[in-house]
Amino acid sequence: DTPIEVYGVSLCYDYLKDWGPVDDILMNMNMRLEVQAAKEANESEAVDHKYRRFLTTKNLGGDKVVQERIKSDRDQVKKWFEGTAEERLKTNGEAFCVFNWNEDLDRVLKEYSREGSSLKNLCHPRNPGQPIEILFVNSEPPSVNWQFLGTPLSVKAIIKGLAFIACLILIVLCCILIPYYQFILKPYGALGSVASGTKTAVMGQVVGGLNTIVQIQIWMTSFNVGFHRRENMDRMVLVCNVILIFINIGFTIVVSSFQAYSKEADPHPMRDFVSLDDLELIATENAIAMSTFQMMMPGFFFSGNLTMIVMAGIWPWIFNNFLAKLIYVWRALPWPLLKVVRVILPWAPDELDLYPIWRAERALEPMEIQIGDYANLIVIPSVCMVTLFTVSPFTSQMFYCMLVWSIFYYFFLRYLHLRFCKRCYYTTNNVDNFVNILMGIPLSLVAAAWCQWGLRARILFPDLDYGVKFGMIWLVFALSFALWVAAYFHGVKPFKDDLGYEEEEKLTFREVKENLFYSWFNCNPVFVLKCAFLWQDEKGNMEEAWKKNPHPIASGEDPTKVRWFQVGKEYLFLKPERQHLAFPIYWGGGWPGDILEFETYLEIALNSVTATWSKLCCATGDRKVVDNKGEFELASQLLDPGAEEARGLAVDPSAA
Repeated sequence: DTPIEVYGVSLCYDYLKDWGPVDDILMNMNMRLEVQAAKEANESEAVDHKYRRFLTTKNLGGDKVVQERIKSDRDQVKKWFEGTAEERLKTNGEAFCVFNWNEDLDRVLKEYSREGSSLKNLCHPRNPGQPIEILFVNSEPPSVNWQFLGTPLSVKAIIKGLAFIACLILIVLCCILIPYYQFILKPYGALGSVASGTKTAVMGQVVGGLNTIVQIQIWMTSFNVGFHRRENMDRMVLVCNVILIFINIGFTIVVSSFQAYSKEADPHPMRDFVSLDDLELIATENAIAMSTFQMMMPGFFFSGNLTMIVMAGIWPWIFNNFLAKLIYVWRALPWPLLKVVRVILPWAPDELDLYPIWRAERALEPMEIQIGDYANLIVIPSVCMVTLFTVSPFTSQMFYCMLVWSIFYYFFLRYLHLRFCKRCYYTTNNVDNFVNILMGIPLSLVAAAWCQWGLRARILFPDLDYGVKFGMIWLVFALSFALWVAAYFHGVKPFKDDLGYEEEEKLTFREVKENLFYSWFNCNPVFVLKCAFLWQDEKGNMEEAWKKNPHPIASGEDPTKVRWFQVGKEYLFLKPERQHLAFPIYWGGGWPGDILEFETYLEIALNSVTATWSKLCCATGDRKVVDNKGEFELASQLLDPGAEEARGLAVDPSAA
């Protein structure tokens, strides 16, 4: 056999309490790399003039500020690795062992699973009493929540997160849905009428918008629980989203149903559900179906999705951009008021002199691809299936609208995932499998409706009691769902290891990294800092500590240059003269951006406001107020304190 080749080891650190400083240093490092890359690209003859990037150290506060920050960052990193026992970062006892060949990994795992294997006797070199456990990591490096690896996931944290989410749902129920019943539906019922039309349509839109807002909060709460892997967090998000939407829609349907049944002379919901002995029932069910249809159309079908675009995209982008310009560009308020407004701006530093570019990017970056659409794919068809239990022309209209919604939702998700959201990584199909299991709910509702109409037509068990018939419908629903789950597990085998295919092409670790950019080294935040500030000096030369014990560094295309993988910054892994390919082409009057993305037009509008405001408020001089090269206004304004440009002037590079 050939020897097993270990490429390197990536240690995991417990740095949750230092998460903020670690992130600050990494982001500052990436911004310096961008400035250096822009300088090299501008000096290259291979880059056309239209791709010039007006990004210099002035945008980071000036050369002096940059050098001071590098020194302070280096000192802090050395404290984390070479300081006192209280200052040092501790490892969490885990390490990712990276093999050069995939077949070497398979050989090690196979040997470890063998009974009596010597690998099971491995112990920590400095603590012989501590055995080493070998586990296969089925995850991509970017999908690991590195900051939480040092904190074991506790049931208490999950329960606390679920309790907070339950409180959110309860608030929506008590503050929106119950008052809606108490002050709108109930008065109509007391008058012998049913709330319909605008009343239910508006309620559907309100609840649809609230669902979106609460779903965003559910994601934030689930993230803070401390899951080590993204897939585990998303399962919690999915379940909570499904429960939220089912409660909100279900409450409205149940209340409308009881209101409609209360108008009958002899209301008996259980009897009427399994028989058609009374013609008055037809009017009741028609009222229920009409109320459900008006709630779904356009509320849950369309309004909630459009609300997501506004509340999670357009509004934060406008509001945060406006606050950034108000505080750091226009400075349009007295200093004490600016300090108050600064608290509202995301990622704002403590001082008012400088808003680092990377913080502005963080404040404006979109959310990651969400799985809230999975919840809609389960709940909305389920609500449509509920109308199958009623005698009403609105049943067919509901399914026509669901057809239109499915077409709309396809294009909506295309836009959401490809244009609106930030890319993220999923390694396994666990979340997708969980969704497929829950798809048994709308399918089982069809089976239950089939049973109900069989009972109503007296084809099935005409002589049974109403209560028994009602129980049979629920039994059919449960059996149908169980049959779906059993067929899915035994037929599809969803949780079978689907990564055990034979390799079509044998590639080394380095060759795979060149295709993906990311690795277990450049995604590990603390390891990146160790490479950049402990193993390399200010000029990028390797220190003696590394030369005595060489180890692969966190790098990109060039194995000698340290890089930190960050979604949206992959172009830093390319050569400087090729990085412009990742940026949008200037179009129209010199504005950068993609004509298919709304940020382009908002940027044009806000820059126009900035230009007008600057002409009215800035000091007069012989420099131009607005740069005619089309550079980003926000980036060009964030210069060093005390400079003229910090008061709101954008300098024309040709006039410098």
